[in-house]
Amino acid sequence: MKPKFLSRLCALTCATVFSLFAGKVSAQYCTPTYFQGCLLSSEINDFSITGDASTSISDLGTGCSSSGSTPPVTCYRDMHASMSVTMAAGGTYTVVSNTSATSITPANLQIFIDFNDDGTFDPSTESVGGGAFGAAGASTNFTINIPSTAAAGTHRMRAVSSGESTYPAISPCPAFSISSPSLTGEVHDYDALISGTATTCGIPTGLTASSVTTSSAVLNWSEPGGSVGSEYVVSTSSVTPAGSGTQTTALTYSPTGLTPATVYYAFVRDSCAATSLSAWVSTTFTTTATSTAVSNTTNVVSIVTYPNPVKDELTVKINGTHSDAGQLQLMDIAGKVIRTVAVSANTSSLNVSMDGLQAGIYLLRYSDGMHKQTIRVTKE
Repeated sequence: MKPKFLSRLCALTCATVFSLFAGKVSAQYCTPTYFQGCLLSSEINDFSITGDASTSISDLGTGCSSSGSTPPVTCYRDMHASMSVTMAAGGTYTVVSNTSATSITPANLQIFIDFNDDGTFDPSTESVGGGAFGAAGASTNFTINIPSTAAAGTHRMRAVSSGESTYPAISPCPAFSISSPSLTGEVHDYDALISGTATTCGIPTGLTASSVTTSSAVLNWSEPGGSVGSEYVVSTSSVTPAGSGTQTTALTYSPTGLTPATVYYAFVRDSCAATSLSAWVSTTFTTTATSTAVSNTTNVVSIVTYPNPVKDELTVKINGTHSDAGQLQLMDIAGKVIRTVAVSANTSSLNVSMDGLQAGIYLLRYSDGMHKQTIRVTKE
């Protein structure tokens, strides 16, 4: 009886030892626990990231993954086997995330990648980015940086929100205890495929906007050697684009359908390989204002200005006969009136002081009882 028992014990032990050396044992990652979990909308509601090789994670509207309301509460969404994104060592990427909060904003989000696949996330070497959430319920952009030394292969990626801790001091494994409870938050797990060293693309140069009208412009730029194309974005926002732009192999683009008297921001970046992109470069331009000379039954009144661009004093010449008194209004590009100058009937010219104003684009509006016109003025 004893020999048969020992034989079976040996077989079991030997098989276990052999399995440890014969293949990689799956890492056992901790399951987070909280006192109140997603209370006060501190969950990760949306999580998305666009990576290389047309890969992305778009995990939207997930709400709270809570196990209940009695501590310890598990708030954990494990999607590592079904959602993966490819990123390059040395690359920089943008995570877009929010909560379902409408009036209360959770503090922070922190993202980790287990590069050595040991089943834990070392905050000193495996935290790749994060920060504070913005306005309640609004999407917030978080930049993550993949170390240039990151090992190629598929690794567990963990996003942790917290209502108490702040980036970069959020624990990758929140654990409830009576003495030191983790109160609110949630954890999402995904997969990150590190594809190797990132290719550094040279940035475009000479980005300019010309032939600007009330509704269009012409953009031109030059690309460095090795370029296989460009991406562009034209927007009324000065914020650097978080996602992809429109691809082109041309070195020019003519946006149309623009709004008159509006500041636009043009962004261009270089593509030097199938999945490698440079940083964005940008320029700004302002579409011209709609200029109309309104006529009565006998004449047309219009204004011209000089010099334009102007340094200190702008001369305004009024062409045509205007029997009514009027005014000139100097406004900033947003339409805020800065100065008002009265215009007497039949005045042919007058001056508007630009002294003390910052350099930039301004709007000058003329109006009387029968006529109106708005033109753009540039202050040097």
